Amino acid sequence: MSDVISRKALIEKLKKSIKWCEDNLESSTASFQSGCIAAIKDVISTVKMEETCPSVDAVEVVRCKECRNYTADCYCKVHDNYVMYDNDFCSCGECKEVTK
Repeated sequence: MSDVISRKALIEKLKKSIKWCEDNLESSTASFQSGCIAAIKDVISTVKMEETCPSVDAVEVVRCKECRNYTADCYCKVHDNYVMYDNDFCSCGECKEVTK
């Protein structure tokens, strides 16, 4: 579950779109050229906005229900506690091993 967007990847993808439009602009119809120019302007404004937007300091967490230290009766072996809920998490979370 990774919804965090890579700023660098987004900017690279947008720059590739600009390059494609620029490479195909000369050999295209007037309608395509008009649409391409509008798209390039949108991409450039998005890149400028993205470069100046603050980023999120995000890390993936292991929820209790996915942790190897959590038991079915809501007990946490690390914290020696019975009040853990499925969606709780902590800095000690360790993902359960995937069994295939």
